[in-house]
Amino acid sequence: EEERRGEADGWCAGRIKGYREVERDDDAAEVDGGDAGERRNRQEGDYGPVRLYHVKYDEDGAESVDVPEHLVFPKADYLLLSAAASAADSSSTSSRSSPDKSWKGVRNVVDPTSPDRHASLMGWYVATLDGREVPLSRLSDALRAYDACVARRRGDRTKR
Repeated sequence: EEERRGEADGWCAGRIKGYREVERDDDAAEVDGGDAGERRNRQEGDYGPVRLYHVKYDEDGAESVDVPEHLVFPKADYLLLSAAASAADSSSTSSRSSPDKSWKGVRNVVDPTSPDRHASLMGWYVATLDGREVPLSRLSDALRAYDACVARRRGDRTKR
C-alpha cells in the first residue's frame, strides 16, 4: 500500500517496512512536538499509543524511520483531500478560508484540543449509514461504506 511522506511538494509513494508504537510519553511528545505539560495532562480515554513508521520511498529508495502516523496515509485519501482543497480554492471568492472537507454522507471529525497530532490534524471520518453514525479512520473507507449503503438501499434503481 502506498503511503504519504508528508512533504509540502506533494505525494511521495512508498512502502511501509515496519512500525513501532510508543505511549504518549517523552518519546511521543518529542516526535509529536508536545511538551511535558501535555504529557502530564493526558487522560484516560484519549487515542492510545502513537504509531511511528519505517518507510522506504519508491522514487529514490531513501528510507525514513519514525515517521509519525499523521504523515502516513493511503494515496486514495491524499487524492480525495487534494481534490477537495482544489475545489475549495477555485470556488473561493473574497475571503480565503480552510478547504471545505465535506462529502455527502461523510464528515471529518478532529479533536483540536488533543495533544495527539493525528486526532488534532487529520482526525477521523464519520459515515452516516441508514441513520447510524459509523466512525472510520480513512476517508476512502468512509465514502465506500456510504456508497455501498446507498446502493443497497436503492437496489436496482442505483445509477453507476
